[in-house]
Amino acid sequence: MMKNHNTTLGNLFILGVIPQLWLRKILANIIGLLIAYPIILYNRESAFLLTLFFTAFVYKTLRKDKERESSEAYTDRNLCSDTDNDKESITQEQAQSRERQKDCFTLDSLVVEQCIASLFCICLVVFTHWQDFILKALFSCVFLRIYDYYKPSIISRLYHLEQNRILGFVLSGVLSGILSGISVMVLLLLLNRAGINLIGEF
Repeated sequence: MMKNHNTTLGNLFILGVIPQLWLRKILANIIGLLIAYPIILYNRESAFLLTLFFTAFVYKTLRKDKERESSEAYTDRNLCSDTDNDKESITQEQAQSRERQKDCFTLDSLVVEQCIASLFCICLVVFTHWQDFILKALFSCVFLRIYDYYKPSIISRLYHLEQNRILGFVLSGVLSGILSGISVMVLLLLLNRAGINLIGEF
């Protein structure tokens, strides 16, 4: 079952061949930042709108995949019930719990959330030239990894949203990206106030 998920949109297709989840997430961050860079140079508003469109597309695609899986699982259960009525040992609560665990495992193994986070992050970061972009992209990756690893407060609540796991998964990526972008700008502002101009070193 995992094999089917590895090469889907959730893992940005090609990243599914990489077994290490942490490495897939870092590469997803880098891909998002690099994709947004030329679009932002052209028009920042267009980059933001495309990011919103991509986020909505990911949400709809994951919902569709989840509904298809649920439908297939329901069909399989009916077939098993018809062929072997004497072996009905799983209660409805156990089945729902198993479905939730399967859903959590699937979402936890996906990296598209990190791509969404990096897109929102870089849309908030102001840069003037490519050296400036590289520096701020490095800071962005650091903050994105921090917020993904620790998932503070509301990010964690959204990520584990029981009512709609997929919506929480996507929204946690959006919020993580926004917080990362703000963190980068605040950090650079504090460094500048302290007389440390990293941009001038390039």
